[in-house]
Amino acid sequence: DPPSPKYTANGTGSLTDGLRGDVDHKFNWLGFEGDNMEAVVDLRNVSTVNKVTTDFLQIRESWIFLPVSVEVGVSADGINFTTVATQTHTESPERTGAFIRTFTAEFAPVQARFVKVAAKNIRTCPRWHPGYPGPAWIFTDEIVVE
Repeated sequence: DPPSPKYTANGTGSLTDGLRGDVDHKFNWLGFEGDNMEAVVDLRNVSTVNKVTTDFLQIRESWIFLPVSVEVGVSADGINFTTVATQTHTESPERTGAFIRTFTAEFAPVQARFVKVAAKNIRTCPRWHPGYPGPAWIFTDEIVVE
C-alpha cells in the first residue's frame, strides 16, 4: 500500500536518502494509516545482501504503533520474492512517549537486486486506546541494505 498523503516525507525516496527521522513524526517519516507498509528497494545491480535494518516510530498518543511484524524478502527480478527474515518485537503498545525501534534482519548472504520490507499494521487502535476504533498508523523511515 502507498503511504498516506498526510505523511509522505519527501516521497518514497525518503526511505533510502540517508536522512533518519527523529521522534518528531512530521519530518522524514512515511505514514501508513490503517494499512500495512510495503517498500521495495532497487539496488540497481545484483549484489550480496545479508542485513537489512528499518526504523519504525511509536507514539501511541498520536495513534502511531510499531508494526506487529516485519518481513524481509529478496528477489533478482522484482516480481518473485523469497522471504529471508521475519521479526517481531516485545514493545508494549501501551508504552507512552515517542520512541524509535530499529528492526534488524540478519541472514545468510544472498544475491539479490531487489529487497522488499513488509510491515504488518495492527490496523485499528486497541480497545483501551482513546482512538478506538479508528485506524492505527505505522511510521517508517530509513531502510538500510548491507
